[in-house]
Amino acid sequence: MEALLEGIQNRGREGGFLTSCEAELQELMKQIDIMVAHKKSEWEGQTHALETCLDIRERELKALRGQLDMKHKEVGMLRQQLEEHEKVKQEMAMDYKQELKKLHEE
Repeated sequence: MEALLEGIQNRGREGGFLTSCEAELQELMKQIDIMVAHKKSEWEGQTHALETCLDIRERELKALRGQLDMKHKEVGMLRQQLEEHEKVKQEMAMDYKQELKKLHEE
């Protein structure tokens, strides 16, 4: 479109005048260029806003993943503690059974 506009402008300079159609076309092309530039500006603003929102969400996601990892570690530690308590409990039960067996034997 810019090339066409340039051609019309060059013709106007060389010939000294533009026909009414060419002048209208030139004005329309300028208006179209302005509208395109305006839309481009709007889209760039929207794109920037979306990128900012995406960055915020990515940071939130990273923080939540960190918290989730900490919770997984905590659950792992609690499982290990539970297993240790169960083992101690079983050992105590075995000891009591042996003592009870000894008492019965006496």
